[in-house]
Amino acid sequence: MDIVGDVRADLSSLRTMKVFFGHQSVGGNLLQGLQEIARSQGDSVAIVALSGNGAPFVGGIEHSLIGRNQDPGSKCDDFVAIVRRIAPEAPDIVAMKFCYVDFDENTDPRAVFDRYRVAVENVRKVVPSAKILHITSPLTARTPGWKRIVKGLLGRLEAGDETAKRRAAFNRLLREGFPEDPLFDLARSESTYPDGRRETARIDGTEVEFLVGEFTSDGGHLSERGRSQVSRELLHVLATAKGR
Repeated sequence: MDIVGDVRADLSSLRTMKVFFGHQSVGGNLLQGLQEIARSQGDSVAIVALSGNGAPFVGGIEHSLIGRNQDPGSKCDDFVAIVRRIAPEAPDIVAMKFCYVDFDENTDPRAVFDRYRVAVENVRKVVPSAKILHITSPLTARTPGWKRIVKGLLGRLEAGDETAKRRAAFNRLLREGFPEDPLFDLARSESTYPDGRRETARIDGTEVEFLVGEFTSDGGHLSERGRSQVSRELLHVLATAKGR
């Protein structure tokens, strides 16, 4: 199959949709990646910041920062409030994304999921015709081994591993919680090498995903190489989500 042709077809489909995307920094990486993909094909896609002046949104992706990092509840609240505001635009797809910093070694994954589920229920009431695209939490690269060894000698999990385990638990809940809706499995994409190998580790008997090292320059945000792979998958998921 012609990959270039597929990209162009997906870009063409995206131009006919109205997508709202609420996010923070890794979301910006994803949008940058979409723009880079479009430019590589001599094409373009509308990616515009949410307007407060009432200007009509024609098609493509309208996006906004939501909530505060390390406060996932504030992101859920903002997502609902913004969707309520843009409901007259009749979006085809609405989505929000948590950040890797919304999880730490003390986070209760079930509580975050339950808060998100309530937000989803409220969004459905506001825009019942829209598809809700669920997005798994982004990942971080794994902490160097010597730190894990030191913590292990003390009988404790290193904080990065504990946090990753809690992200993984949330992502499992998200994957299983909305079987009828489209899903962009950002965590799986970030943890999969171009050749299909996975960056995972078994922690306390659970398979946990980590960000592929070559996909990031700082351990969390996406490098150009990471954006290329991950945003390509996002483009395809967006292009096909409306028809699900």
